[in-house]
Amino acid sequence: MKPIRSGIPRPEPQKVLLSFLSNYVFVCILTLVLYFAAAFPILHSTSSYLSASSYIENTEVAAGFTLKANLSYEPYKEACENFYLHSYGEELKEAYNEANSTSFTLNHIYNILVLRLPVSPSPSDYKTDYFAYPLNEDGTVNADGLGLIARDLGSRGYDDVRDIYYTGYSRIQDNLLIFDSTYAKAKGDIRAMEGASRFACLSFSLLIVEVLFPFFAKFGRRPGELIFKVCYLNRNGFGASFYKSLLRALIELLLASIGIYYLNPYFVTLFLVFPYFIEGITMLFDEYNRGYIERILSLIPADFKAEKIYANEAEMLQDRENSLAAYAEPGYTGKLSEVDSFSSKAEGKKSN
Repeated sequence: MKPIRSGIPRPEPQKVLLSFLSNYVFVCILTLVLYFAAAFPILHSTSSYLSASSYIENTEVAAGFTLKANLSYEPYKEACENFYLHSYGEELKEAYNEANSTSFTLNHIYNILVLRLPVSPSPSDYKTDYFAYPLNEDGTVNADGLGLIARDLGSRGYDDVRDIYYTGYSRIQDNLLIFDSTYAKAKGDIRAMEGASRFACLSFSLLIVEVLFPFFAKFGRRPGELIFKVCYLNRNGFGASFYKSLLRALIELLLASIGIYYLNPYFVTLFLVFPYFIEGITMLFDEYNRGYIERILSLIPADFKAEKIYANEAEMLQDRENSLAAYAEPGYTGKLSEVDSFSSKAEGKKSN
């Protein structure tokens, strides 16, 4: 790789880092503005989105998936029994027995999945601290009977019972995706439309910040570089070409696209925040305060105000040629002689 030209005016490291953070903030803010000002209202007015949303809402209401958190255990218990034992009982029974090669009754499966009771109960192992299989009159375990809540649990015990029912309740949505293909398709359509709209907003934001700004600003500077008087040069010390701005925008779009499409904490952290965090950390430890994207593209940060920076070698040679031509102007030699004469006279007076 070609060595970096010496003498490139180095900016203060904090200016490079602040300019990078400013660009990141600009992209985030612009993406949010575009999404809520344009994409969101357009998306929520399309017939396909409204149809899918309506089906999802109606299905979840019918399944009882409308409760808030931190209620007592009774509402969650009722919702679980309604969903697992009535609304989708046959689907649950078929799916469980097929997956486990069993022939359990629906109550038995409910006891296992929701109440967390033993799969194969026996007189010595038929209950937990919170629930128990019912017993027959002869003392044997009735595995097909609906599990019962233990007595005298106390307030803390009932809180744990609520948590168990709430866990079963929170899985209703996941089970709807398995049992109801139309619901799963509607969920997929919503995710695809919302993801595509967020991706479009991010792409347009990167187009503005990473492409349009560099196209019109000298030496491909973005908003952050304009604010903190920083620019990026190639390894020869000349202004970076515009195509590298395009490559930088594409790299950043690839890094962020998964996080913005699958908008959940895991993907946002892994693909949207973490790459830029690493970019900032790399700047702190690189000799020239470059992020890893700048290292890939061989871009060197420079102080825009330190000295005259040229776009290419031809521009530098032309500027030097113009400067030399100024010395050859007819009036320049006479003015230089007058200055020398004045200086000589001044020195003569001092000596006298």
